[in-house]
Amino acid sequence: MRFVDAHLHTDMIEDIQLQKLVMMGMEAAVIPSPHMFLGSHDADAVLLLWERFLTLEVNTAKTLGFEAYASLSVPFFGVTAKDAEKCLEKLPDFLKHERVVAMGEIGLDCGTQFEIDLFREHLRIAKAHDLPVILHTPIRLAPQGPTITPRSSRSSLRRASRSRSASSITPAKRPWTSA
Repeated sequence: MRFVDAHLHTDMIEDIQLQKLVMMGMEAAVIPSPHMFLGSHDADAVLLLWERFLTLEVNTAKTLGFEAYASLSVPFFGVTAKDAEKCLEKLPDFLKHERVVAMGEIGLDCGTQFEIDLFREHLRIAKAHDLPVILHTPIRLAPQGPTITPRSSRSSLRRASRSRSASSITPAKRPWTSA
């Protein structure tokens, strides 16, 4: 049976494992940006990773016998607000690449305000570029961030959604900037 892997971190797998997937029928894969970026809090490192996905990972995939595509996003854990802003400014240019087919991984892990704001901005950009998203869902018993925002009860969520009109949400505003 032939298949496409819609979420494969090829940058974290040895080539021999990728060859086995090809032998089992994998024809293509989407390489998502990681939701968590450990080891560096620098925007330049994220931009280099995006370039790697669109060059090295795509070319390596061809030599191994499958087509690779990318799904790009700003990691919501491991970058500073300033670096996230720098990445968001560059993201639309990267999204024009023929091998970019989605945005992601995007989502929430601990429910911090930074994660929520970044998630909304990712959704706004994805909609503007008519791209689907790859969502990261939190690991309930093992969150990967430093703090967890407690979940509200359903009734308080309903009250909050009724009190907020759609016109009061400004997705283009990035609250983590000083401007």
